[in-house]
Amino acid sequence: MRQGELEVLSLNTDSREFLNRISLLIDENMSDDTYWVDDLSFDMNTSRSTFFRKLKKLTGHAPKDYMKNIRLLRAGELLEKGQLRIAEVSYQVGFSDPNYFSKCFRRFYGTSPSDYSMLSSAS
Repeated sequence: MRQGELEVLSLNTDSREFLNRISLLIDENMSDDTYWVDDLSFDMNTSRSTFFRKLKKLTGHAPKDYMKNIRLLRAGELLEKGQLRIAEVSYQVGFSDPNYFSKCFRRFYGTSPSDYSMLSSAS
């Protein structure tokens, strides 16, 4: 079990449902590069400011960063499978610019997507 999963288990039922709904909505719209915080707060039936406050309190991350991190985690999973090129992975996780995706990926994982993919396939 990952650290984030442990933290979610310690939350009350309403907070857990809130985060689960967010995860579901992000997953459903993963490849849509235009789906960001305003869309997510609308789909959660809450104002942007209330959504920001609640998500920041529960996760410690601003909604934009939280969404980007989820997308990058999914990108890591896809790269580990080794079935897609890096540009294809970037589009599948909602980045319209593979160069920007690579920059964000490197910042998040500490290595380039191509090195990450090679290390994953070597294991």
